[in-house]
Amino acid sequence: MIFRTIFVFSALIFVGLAGCQSDIFSNRIDQQSQNSIVLITYGDQGGHGTGFFIEVEGICAVLTAAHVVVSSKNINLTTYEKKLISTTDVHFLPNLDLAVITFNPEEEQDCPYKPLKFGNSKRVKIFDQVSVIGYPTREGEEQLVLQFLDGKISQIENPPLPEGYAISYHVGTVGGMSGAPVLDQRGRVIAIHGKTDFELVELARNQQSSLSVEQQKTVDEIAERERTVRINHFKWGIPVQTYLDNQSFIVTSMAKTQQADKLVEEGKQLRNQGQYEEAIESYNKALEFKSDYHEAWYGLGYSLNELERYQKAIESYNKALEFKSDYHEAWYGLGYSLNELERYQEAIESYNKALEFKSDYHEAWYGLGYSLNELERYQEAIESYNKALEFKSDYHEAWYGLGYSLNKLERYQEAIKSYDKALEFKSDYHEAWYGRGVSLRRLERYDEAIQSYDKALEIDPNNPLYWNSRGLSLQNLKRYEEAIKSYDKALEIDPNFDYAIENRQRLLHILN
Repeated sequence: MIFRTIFVFSALIFVGLAGCQSDIFSNRIDQQSQNSIVLITYGDQGGHGTGFFIEVEGICAVLTAAHVVVSSKNINLTTYEKKLISTTDVHFLPNLDLAVITFNPEEEQDCPYKPLKFGNSKRVKIFDQVSVIGYPTREGEEQLVLQFLDGKISQIENPPLPEGYAISYHVGTVGGMSGAPVLDQRGRVIAIHGKTDFELVELARNQQSSLSVEQQKTVDEIAERERTVRINHFKWGIPVQTYLDNQSFIVTSMAKTQQADKLVEEGKQLRNQGQYEEAIESYNKALEFKSDYHEAWYGLGYSLNELERYQKAIESYNKALEFKSDYHEAWYGLGYSLNELERYQEAIESYNKALEFKSDYHEAWYGLGYSLNELERYQEAIESYNKALEFKSDYHEAWYGLGYSLNKLERYQEAIKSYDKALEFKSDYHEAWYGRGVSLRRLERYDEAIQSYDKALEIDPNNPLYWNSRGLSLQNLKRYEEAIKSYDKALEIDPNFDYAIENRQRLLHILN
């Protein structure tokens, strides 16, 4: 058996050459084959697998074993040039342990990665020389190694065994190489590697009722070999012809994805135009084509949020996160909806999840501060607002939130400075003018407080709270008639405004 390794050096993988090189190997496996191999990892779990680029018009496509990707919703592909690509577009072939991962090339009409060529798996014979290329797991080694393992065909089954397995070869592969290409002497793919004898026997036992007599006999022979030999060097792959015979399923699946893409884009445009009901229709249509489309679920949640249908929005965001657990925008949207329903502790947990995946997400830091404020955890809120401002210094809402928290901690002078910063970036921010007035009144700077309230009322003249607070400052200055007029204005806007009712009655009692 010939071993040859390529070490891959980067934050994820490390590439270099080691070992001797035979002329036979060079003729059989060239640089193009190496560059077509992909490391498959996951954003939501440990472990890894292998895949390889195949030719599909207008898109980048990676063929692998279905069991490599079926348990994860966040697929990461690392290419030969150490580029990390995240995708959730996975197309499974029915009843086969095969899947195709797709992603759109960046700013290019065609995929820039060279696909491996397919050989004729129908012509494969016992004792034919083959090579398997993949990323094996090595105990105690953190460094992932692209390894070339040589061996010979040992068994061919027709009809195939469960999930399409039909070609066996004596090659010392290990975990992490599932989904790797099995190449003939000309470097063409003749099978997709996936299972050992032991794994195939376990699979067959689980599907025993559906096996033919001939298949059951073969499985029994494999089980006996596995029991007596115990080395487990006999490995199994799915003939590439099986993929080609079922390629129409992939074409249909990709067509559905493309239609869903168009509808999601349509939904985004409608959403940006404020047509939220129409956007919801587009997102729901997209989900009919692709029910696990996380972006459609997110867009649906966003639109429902804008229509103040928060519980429905929460359900949509949770669906988005079911299919992409590191989707920071969905975690943020979930936090926003929970905030609106006054479920502040849950909102905090959602914002923290968003920040776990994107630590410089200023909107999430702001949302976190808002929820902490509502729970009267003002010092923590201040820390969150400061983090938001660290990443976006002109974030007027964060300056306002910071001022609010400082005001609650009776740090009035600092609060005024924060409100002033908010107004520097948004001069018509009436909430900041009002907050500024509150802090000035606490410092007994009543004239300045009135000026701030007046600025707030210029922008929002129908806010009873502002009129009431203005009345309090006038009352502090013993300008009682003007104070009563302010209370009256508040009650004109809202006859049931308790603060204005109580303050007016109290003032009249004093005057009488």
